[in-house]
Amino acid sequence: MFDQILSLVKEQLENHPQVAGAVPADQAADVHNEVAGNIVSSLQNSLGGGLGSLSELFSGGGASNIASSMSGGLIEQLTSKFNLDPAIANNIAAAVPGILAQFGQQHAANGGEQQEGGLGGMLGGLFGK
Repeated sequence: MFDQILSLVKEQLENHPQVAGAVPADQAADVHNEVAGNIVSSLQNSLGGGLGSLSELFSGGGASNIASSMSGGLIEQLTSKFNLDPAIANNIAAAVPGILAQFGQQHAANGGEQQEGGLGGMLGGLFGK
């Protein structure tokens, strides 16, 4: 799951006009990893370690709640750890709902089921299922 989220983070941030040129090139990979790690951690916490509610999470607005709850902490981490301007960190955090939406769409495209090699399979691997 981490690699899938990381790929979405890279795609979103590299195509975000207010972020792409503002993150120093030598920090971009670390920033991407930090954002992806925060998203994965937030998903794990929201799901309580299980996969049963993943479809419900994305269909019931839970992804929006995840993005809102992690926003402040992510901004703080990006500004303190990478010395990013708070406006840039805020723009990065603002991209998280789009990343979660893409992740949810990909999960739905898999029928919401665990599939070997698919998002469900990756989540299952992450949670040891």
